[in-house]
Amino acid sequence: MDIQEYIKSGVIESYVLGIATSEEVQEVEQMKQYPEVQEAIVDFSSSLEEQAFLNAVAPPPDLKERIMQSLSNEFSTRPAIHPISDTNTDIRDTKPLLTPVKPVKVWRFQQQLLCYCFWLVLL
Repeated sequence: MDIQEYIKSGVIESYVLGIATSEEVQEVEQMKQYPEVQEAIVDFSSSLEEQAFLNAVAPPPDLKERIMQSLSNEFSTRPAIHPISDTNTDIRDTKPLLTPVKPVKVWRFQQQLLCYCFWLVLL
């Protein structure tokens, strides 16, 4: 097969988009030895990136502030610390030194952090 025909076949696009079959991936990896194929891969990747930036939508201006506020609210909950009572008080009447705290929802924090980082990249 001619290299130009191979490039026009659409395999390069499938490869760059990550939708090529394993056989096609192996084939493209072997064909990368040709400068024309390497150039086609770079050209398509560049045009795809350019198209993504042209169609990018800016996040709302207050998004960063909302994310920071949400993170602040999530981690501002601290256990209440009660002072040690004086010696005249019966131990059965005292409150525990630390009150139980709800477990932190780590997955929610990770999701918010990922969203924040994603929008920072776009800013």
